[in-house]
Amino acid sequence: MHTLQNYLGEEPVYGGNAYAFTSTLLGGYLNLNAHHLTTPANPGQRPDYHVTQLKAYALRDDEVLLEGISAFRNLRKLAKTYRDQFIQAANAKARKRHSEVTNAEKDDHGTMEKQGEGKSHFFDYFD
Repeated sequence: MHTLQNYLGEEPVYGGNAYAFTSTLLGGYLNLNAHHLTTPANPGQRPDYHVTQLKAYALRDDEVLLEGISAFRNLRKLAKTYRDQFIQAANAKARKRHSEVTNAEKDDHGTMEKQGEGKSHFFDYFD
């Protein structure tokens, strides 16, 4: 998620917000966790990873079981929403960069023809 969030960015952004989630089911307990990164302590180091427990459910009765399943499903939906937003933003940045590069090549090469070689072939993968 962090890589998508920072796609084509000059400097990584560490907002301290969780966009990734995990769950564990062990011994009748469902644990839901959120993950986020923070700025590295020193330049050149890796970011710090943090895991925060959101909720734990002892799946011993029907009511708690349904509550845990609902919370799990809601976290999956929330993670998908974040992921889709970051993918959409990354694709928009890629299209913009592609457009800028194409326009720069047009400016550099006039009609995008190399002298003596005919037209260059460009493929647009953003359709």
